[in-house]
Amino acid sequence: MKITSFTEKGRRKTNQDFVMIEKIGQNTDLILVADGMGGYDGGDIASKMVCESICTYLSSQSVINQDAIQKAVNKSNLAVRQYQSDHGIKMGTTIGGIVISENESCCFWVGDVKIIHFRAGEIIFESRDHTLISEMGEHGSVASAERIEKYRHVVTRSIHGTVKDAIIGFEHFGPIACGDILMACTDGITDVMDAYSIHECLYSSDNIEDGINRIKELVEVEGRDNYSGVWVNYLK
Repeated sequence: MKITSFTEKGRRKTNQDFVMIEKIGQNTDLILVADGMGGYDGGDIASKMVCESICTYLSSQSVINQDAIQKAVNKSNLAVRQYQSDHGIKMGTTIGGIVISENESCCFWVGDVKIIHFRAGEIIFESRDHTLISEMGEHGSVASAERIEKYRHVVTRSIHGTVKDAIIGFEHFGPIACGDILMACTDGITDVMDAYSIHECLYSSDNIEDGINRIKELVEVEGRDNYSGVWVNYLK
């Protein structure tokens, strides 16, 4: 297994993204990608705090499943709420995570951090963003291009101190196959590239490192936001 990651501020003055890759057990790895909410005061503080809180809680668990992950997110929410109260600021973050054990793996997300699972050159899973536009599409509403541009960054779930707004999306992957690629990235990447464009970069390159470099170069030129990503490659 090889893990490649980057986090960059892009055209923003500061980087409110945060990436964490930690071993939380003898055979368990935790990957977290958080995107601090730019409209709030402490997006960079929130993204780091939430990752650290989730990692600390999950490190103490003998079984990591959907319930344990939701509890970890809830505890991170309480930490954000306490910090807001103590410092008189608003802060929040979206997050996506991948948990990889010896024979099992799963992912979770709150907001619009994207998780994608590639296998045998195909996209077999792509997380559905917790955004207003995504939910409109899910309920059959048709949005104009103007409305999509206006509301595409309006998240309907995030970690900002209110537990009811931080219900995780969850997907159980089961055993990971040789050659699989798992990735998590912030919307600084997916604003520029959809899952199929990412797929094309990864699978038309000589190797995954070249594909990731192509993704980074493209986002550097066309992106406007902070951008971060992690790729887990189960080598053939």
